[in-house]
Amino acid sequence: MAEGPGEGMADAGTAKVFISYASQDVAIANSVVDALERGGIPCWIAPRDVVPGEFYADAIVRAIDLARATVLVLSQQSVASLHVMREVERASSKRRRVISFRTDRAPLPAALEYFLNTSHWLDASTTGVDASLSKLVDAVGRVGASPSAPGGPDARGGATPLPDSPSRARPAAQLRQRSTAVVAALLAFGLAVAGYFIADIKGVWRHGGGDPTAPLTAGAGSAGAAVPASSVAVLPFVDMSEKKDQEYFADGLAEELIDLLVKGTDLQVPARTSSFYFKGRSASVAEIGKALGVANLLEGSVRVAGSTMRVTVQLVRASDGYHVWSDSYDRKLKDVFRIQDEIAAATVAALKARLSVPAVAPGVRRTSSTDAYTQYLIGRQLLSAHTAAGYARSAAAFQRAIDLDPSFAAAYAGLSDASYLRDANGHAVSADKYARVQSLLGKAIELAPDLSDGYSERGMDRLDHDGDLPAAEADLSRALALDSKSSANQRRYGFLQRCRGNLPEAIRYGQQATQTDPLDGFAWLHLGEAFAADGRYAEAAAAFARMQDISPDSEKPLGARLNLLLYEARGKELIAAAGALSDPNQRLYFRALGSVLTSDEDESRRALAELIQRTLSGNEGFADVADFYAVRGDAGQTLAWLEKAAVHEKGAIACISTDPIYKNVRGNPRFQEFLKRHRLAPV
Repeated sequence: MAEGPGEGMADAGTAKVFISYASQDVAIANSVVDALERGGIPCWIAPRDVVPGEFYADAIVRAIDLARATVLVLSQQSVASLHVMREVERASSKRRRVISFRTDRAPLPAALEYFLNTSHWLDASTTGVDASLSKLVDAVGRVGASPSAPGGPDARGGATPLPDSPSRARPAAQLRQRSTAVVAALLAFGLAVAGYFIADIKGVWRHGGGDPTAPLTAGAGSAGAAVPASSVAVLPFVDMSEKKDQEYFADGLAEELIDLLVKGTDLQVPARTSSFYFKGRSASVAEIGKALGVANLLEGSVRVAGSTMRVTVQLVRASDGYHVWSDSYDRKLKDVFRIQDEIAAATVAALKARLSVPAVAPGVRRTSSTDAYTQYLIGRQLLSAHTAAGYARSAAAFQRAIDLDPSFAAAYAGLSDASYLRDANGHAVSADKYARVQSLLGKAIELAPDLSDGYSERGMDRLDHDGDLPAAEADLSRALALDSKSSANQRRYGFLQRCRGNLPEAIRYGQQATQTDPLDGFAWLHLGEAFAADGRYAEAAAAFARMQDISPDSEKPLGARLNLLLYEARGKELIAAAGALSDPNQRLYFRALGSVLTSDEDESRRALAELIQRTLSGNEGFADVADFYAVRGDAGQTLAWLEKAAVHEKGAIACISTDPIYKNVRGNPRFQEFLKRHRLAPV
């Protein structure tokens, strides 16, 4: 442990390098600090930089968390030091680079070797410490500025699910409108065109230079609100297992803790999408706290070996990184649920000293089989990969969970989701496969009638597949009553209210969803669509821009922005910007409708012919043709194609009662009669 004398050079908030060493090596550690700081690299070393009156352990933990790298003075003394081991483990769990400065040839214990096997090494055991210091300064200068773990930052960022509502452009096959469908990546050309298009709308699209924490236009959300003290975000836990094969378990543990804290306490807890947004990204605790709107962060690591596991967890104050509480749990894997409950209860207890927080309630997504739970977690992780192969493997994992525990309700809900996505593959799911999905959801509800998941998923099916608004209302209102804190339930209920014509409620629930899950891009998409239906286009544009900032690889924000151009009859801009879309069916759709707006009769006839041919050959896309005639103002043809859509793809017309595309025909008595006959009229 660092125990060198000297005057303070840098506090933990500005230190770039944490110095880890055994007390017997204090002279070498001081030489390392002198060399680095002469080279312009500030260091944090104890006891020099421990603030008087601060707890020693808290100061060290905070310094490691805030440092960009750790320099380990590796010697016979340090390899035997438990304090050094804890510092190295902490740095590794926080994905900080560890640079080993080896001063002798002492053999490494297996535990320390595990943490250092990917770190940077400098061997001063043969050349001497003084002769190697310049190399150390150079090495730290090159890697110390990088905040990521060895191997570089994770370029994948967070997984991005699809929304529960479609963009206005419907491809030949309507995409699955649940929270876990595939999102097409923008092509490089598409990004360039989209950037030009965005910049040309007088700054309406952009609001903060790409910063997801920047405030939105007034009315679009809750950015800038005071951070409640009784708030905590559960960050994804780090997999510290030897083979790095327990990520599914680490993610599942964090997700279960979120659920426990949301449902069992009055704490404000961001949903999984927002908390996991920072997975694989570099951000300080202050930055994360600001983005999520919370005062505290719960983070930890998991190490699984055989049938045992160690879970290390700590609660930190987001504003200054102050270490509120930490603990480690060594348990058998069969005790995973007990650990989840213990950590949740300990988090509440740690906050209780300052807050009025009730005791945590036990989790509901439980099974008596640890093996079934493991398969369930694997299924959840594979589902988030958003690939066809991932959906198939996810469905297989959920099925194994059910085979191990036929009473595991959450596994049935997971299997229904994975099966739908696996079978859809960009096309409408066949009647027999859809019936199978509904049977699975019915089983989930039967086994766990007090769990909102089954109602929520079935309600969305009834809305966007069946177009049955009354049935969707029954399920989604039940889901919301069971779990009013769920951002998915909030945004789905808001989506339903938009379809039913209750736009004030649609906006209210959309805003709630963005407050509950501020970094869920599709919560912002739903809110933007509600604003657009209400004619509040500037606020809609700001919400879509927020989604673009959060999910830059998704085409959904671009599709939503194209809809705004369509609503505002800006045909030339619409046609130009549609070229950025990667889906040829969407490009055709917007080209066809744009040609109506520009009064280009020749292009309009060509595009309509293509649209009809595509629809008849694939037996889907009838609503797209209806949209074309609605923009043209031809009520007769609009209704003729809507009747076809009501037979083949009723979910695609569920929201036409408030869709701005239909403003030219909405006053037609036959259109109103169609809405009433198909139970699509506003409430």
